[in-house]
Amino acid sequence: MLNLVNLSRTSIWIPIKDASKKIKEICNTDGSQSKFYPSDVPLSSGYKDCVSHYFQSSSKVAHSAVQPGTVSDLIEFVNILKTHRVPFAIKGDGHTSNANFSSTHGIQISMALFNKITYHNDSETLAVGAGCLFDEVYVNEGLKKASRNIVGGEDHQGVGVAGWLLGGGYSMKTNRFGLGIDNVEAYEVVVPGREGETARLEIVKRNDQEQDKKDLFWALKGGGNNFGIVSKFTLGTHPQGPIYYGVLKFAEKETKDVKKAILTFLEQSDKRATMKAYFRYDYVDTGEIKFGLLVDCYYDVDDKIPTPDPFEVFLAIKHTGKLRGDVTVYEGQIFTPPDSVSSDRSVRARWGCVMLGEYTAAILDTIDEQAKTVANKLPGNNGTMFTIGCKAFSKGMFDEISDDSEQNGAWPHKKGEANHPILVFAEWKGKENDEFWISEMKEVLKTLSAKISQNSRPVYSNTALAEYTKVEEVYRGNLDRLKSIRDKVDPAKVMSFAGGFKIPG
Repeated sequence: MLNLVNLSRTSIWIPIKDASKKIKEICNTDGSQSKFYPSDVPLSSGYKDCVSHYFQSSSKVAHSAVQPGTVSDLIEFVNILKTHRVPFAIKGDGHTSNANFSSTHGIQISMALFNKITYHNDSETLAVGAGCLFDEVYVNEGLKKASRNIVGGEDHQGVGVAGWLLGGGYSMKTNRFGLGIDNVEAYEVVVPGREGETARLEIVKRNDQEQDKKDLFWALKGGGNNFGIVSKFTLGTHPQGPIYYGVLKFAEKETKDVKKAILTFLEQSDKRATMKAYFRYDYVDTGEIKFGLLVDCYYDVDDKIPTPDPFEVFLAIKHTGKLRGDVTVYEGQIFTPPDSVSSDRSVRARWGCVMLGEYTAAILDTIDEQAKTVANKLPGNNGTMFTIGCKAFSKGMFDEISDDSEQNGAWPHKKGEANHPILVFAEWKGKENDEFWISEMKEVLKTLSAKISQNSRPVYSNTALAEYTKVEEVYRGNLDRLKSIRDKVDPAKVMSFAGGFKIPG
C-alpha cells in the first residue's frame, strides 16, 4: 500500500511537491480565499477535515490539501494539475466507501468552501455549492418559505450533494420526479481544456442549444468527475407538504410475512409511497449477533393520508416503531433510519450493489439467506455489521422523465425500464480484514446476480463496489459518446488522475 514514505521514493514525488508549492503560493496571495494545508506533523485540523471521510477505509494521507475559495482559484489549481499531471482527488463530503474515489496520496481538493445555497423565487430553483451537504439543503430558509423541496438524497448524515448528483441520485421522490440528475437545471464546472489552453469555467443549462454545451450537460448527468470539477448545481424544485414517515422494525420470526408484504406493496400504484427494507445484522459488545428487519416508509402527503393506509401491509405485522403524518423535511426529521450506518468513523466499510428490474419472492429469499450466512462470519473477522437492503420503487419509476434520451443523461435510464438497486453493506474494524470482507461482498453480489434475469442493467455508481464493478457496467451503451465528450473538454485526460469510475481510452 502506497503511503507518503514510499511515495517519496517514486518518480511522481517531485511533480507532487512542485504542484503543491504552486498551489500554496496562490493560497498565500493577499486576498485569496483559498486555504492550503500541508501534511506536516502535527496535522492541522484543516488538513484532517480535508482528507477525512465518513469511513476510515476511504481516507488516504494526502501529500497536501487545498480548499479552493473561488472559481478563479479553482481554475488556477486545475491548470497546475494539468501541467504537473499528478494524482489528486476531489471531495464533497467524503461519503463514498470506495478507497481512492475521493481520496489520494497526492493533492486532496476539498470543496468545503463552495457552501452557498440560494433559493430563486422567480425560477423556483435552488443553487447549491458543490461543498454542501443535504443536511444544509433540507433546512434552507428559502425552500421552507416557498414550501418547496428538491429531489435529493434520502440519508442526510453528512451526505454531500456533489457526489450524489454526479452519480445519478436515487431519491424517495424518484417515483414521481425521476433521479436527482433529471432535476438539474444547470451546472457550473471547471474543465481542463485542450493542450495549450487554460482551464475554464463552463456554465451549461438544460435548454442550451449549442451542441458542445448540450453534450457537456448530458455528460454531467451521472458521468461522475470525468469532465472537470463542478462548483455549483442549479436544481429544479417541487411543492413540499407534510410527510408521512417512519421506520418499522420487525423480529426475525416476522421475516416471511414481511417479504410477502414487500411484494404486495410493490403492486400498489400510488407513486407518493416509497419504501426501503434492510435485512440487517449487528455484532454487539455482548458477543451476540442481533437481527433487525427495518422497513423505511415514506409518503408525500398532498391533502391527507389516504385510506387505506399505503403501508397497511407492513403495519398489520407485529413491529416496533411508528409512522407519523406530521413530519416536515425542514425540521431535519426524515431520511435517516435510526442507526442506518455507524457514526464511528474509525470503522471500515464498503457498499456494493446489483440491479434488477423487478423484485420476486426468489430474490427476496436469496437476500434473506445471504445476509444470514455472511452475518455468521462477523465474530471471527472483526465485523460489526452486515446488511442487504432493497430499494424498491414502483414499476413505472421512470415514467415521469423525458422520452428524449438526450435529456436523460450519461447514466442510462429511461421510461419503461425499472432499475432497482439491491444494496450490500459490510462494516468492520482493522485494515487487516479488508481483503476478507471485500471478498465476501463480491461473493454475495455474484450470488445475487445469478438470481437476476437479464442482468445487464446499468449499475448505480454511487453504491457500486469498485473491486467488483467495471466502468462498462455503469455506462453501458453511453460509454463511446462519453469518451468523445471527454476528449473535447479534457483531451489531456487531466481528470483521469482523480479517482472514480474512469472513462477508458
